[in-house]
Amino acid sequence: MQSDREMSIHGAEEGDAAYEQPERALELAWLRRYLPQQFAGRQVLEWACGSGYWTQYLAPRARRYLALDEAAAALALARQRPGVERVEFRLAQDCALPAGAGGFDAAFAAQCFSRLPKQRRDDWLA
Repeated sequence: MQSDREMSIHGAEEGDAAYEQPERALELAWLRRYLPQQFAGRQVLEWACGSGYWTQYLAPRARRYLALDEAAAALALARQRPGVERVEFRLAQDCALPAGAGGFDAAFAAQCFSRLPKQRRDDWLA
């Protein structure tokens, strides 16, 4: 039987499989070029970074980068990505902003926002 940690790591790794689907290759290649430009020189907050797939592309050009996730195992995988040496990783439950985190001028929430129920999105964005 797998431990919670092993299952969390397995789930984070499975999440990356979505980025390997051939039908998404062109869109993802475009996003990997476009998105880093949008965060260059910015102070970025990323919610639900998961395994750090997007973190590795966005963080190197950012001035400051805080990546949040509710799974310690996912954060452990994200820390192993190239280009994340200056990233601050923190645990955060339910896509909540941790106390004391502030001063950001950009945010990225690919996974977290898509999982929020529509009726909670306005409150969460506020």
